[in-house]
Amino acid sequence: MRLATALVALLAAVPTASAQVELAAPWQGLDARNAVSFVTTGDTLFVQGEVVGNQDDIEVSTDAGETVTEVDLDDVAGFDVDTATRVVPFGDRYYVGASGVLFRTTPGDPTSFAVVEATWDTGAPVRIRALFADGDSLVAHTTGAGTRALFSSRDGVAWTRLAAAADFANVVAVVDGLVVDGGNVFDPAATRGFKISTDGGATFDRVAAFPDDHVVLEGDIHAMSDGVVWATAFATNTVDNRDDTFLYRSLDGGATWADVTDLLPVGPLAGERLKDTWRFAEGTGTRLYVTANPYQNEDAAVYFTDDGAQTWKRVGPAPKALFRGFEVDGGTTRWAEVGDFYVTYVNSDAGSGPGRLASTDFAPTDAEGGGGTSAARSPGVENLGLAVAPNPVTGSAAAVRFELAASGPVSVDVVDVLGRRVATVHDGPLVAGAHRLDVAVGSLAPGSYLVRVRTARGVASGPFVVVR
Repeated sequence: MRLATALVALLAAVPTASAQVELAAPWQGLDARNAVSFVTTGDTLFVQGEVVGNQDDIEVSTDAGETVTEVDLDDVAGFDVDTATRVVPFGDRYYVGASGVLFRTTPGDPTSFAVVEATWDTGAPVRIRALFADGDSLVAHTTGAGTRALFSSRDGVAWTRLAAAADFANVVAVVDGLVVDGGNVFDPAATRGFKISTDGGATFDRVAAFPDDHVVLEGDIHAMSDGVVWATAFATNTVDNRDDTFLYRSLDGGATWADVTDLLPVGPLAGERLKDTWRFAEGTGTRLYVTANPYQNEDAAVYFTDDGAQTWKRVGPAPKALFRGFEVDGGTTRWAEVGDFYVTYVNSDAGSGPGRLASTDFAPTDAEGGGGTSAARSPGVENLGLAVAPNPVTGSAAAVRFELAASGPVSVDVVDVLGRRVATVHDGPLVAGAHRLDVAVGSLAPGSYLVRVRTARGVASGPFVVVR
């Protein structure tokens, strides 16, 4: 059975009015030990996973999963390519890399991937390991001839090398120009550790809060719209053969970090012989998802926080898989929002694959753990009485009002739902007291946004919607 056919049957079998996520049929050939990743914008959904013999396949839906098109990058390239990077939205296209080949879609058609006739100023890479969108630039982490390198492009065609250095191992994020290296425990001691670069990858500095044996992978780091960045890290544990896992947080866009593992929720295995292991830091500009025990079938569960890990909710309802007419329990490993639905990846002994649930039936339950119930206890969150008006915005401008307790440097930005900065309203000193700043929205596409105000005391954000 082709993957696209199986996925269409699977998603169609999930009743949109039901409060139960069902896995009607497993993906054929899917390696259940690898959780599927989702990339979503609006009603567009990209599904990628470690599929035996199909690491270059991408499932694309433009109607929130009602219908699905399979894209085989081997067919697009005309030859066999290696495992694909994550799909990255950039401008009016989507990009993905596989082997040393870059692909992108035609504007307006997320299913129409074609090979990009890219030019690389220092020679084409052997492999594109990861792609990142950072403001008006697309950044590629590449390898070739034994050299790791970073390249940047404004149009996806002409690429300029930012850095070629031996001291970075595994670039996992690029946030407002800050390059984050998640480390590789198998590398020589000189290149281990979690590192950041403020000069485009030319030089990296280790983050002291991370021991050298802690590793962060690409799906394990998430930047919020208020400048807070989260990361789940793991360290191999040879005693019980279950990785030790940790939660880290940065309150300044990734420049400095702190271990906040004690803010994690209480997982499904709490008090049992086996400990919970935590992976994946994903979500939206205002929500963080983390996954407990992603490879443990029914013990897998997803939790989210909307208040900086002060409180957590467990995503529900529990999924069910149908196996030879019998209903069996499954666990969820990743959740994402697409259109009027939530999509998830279901693990079970009977089979594994994606399913979806109508937003109206999304039923999270309170979970134990976190830092408390008051947002005031979360360091780095500033109470400025921030408000945006009018809201929704139907014209070309809005006003943001806030009050500063002390004079000092202040930055005011507009960010989209993916946490990307789309406009800068103010960047400089302001005196203590009430302030009103105009926000130009004429160039913004209809949708949801946040105004983010960062001061020396912390950050505050306020949502608004642009309607045309």
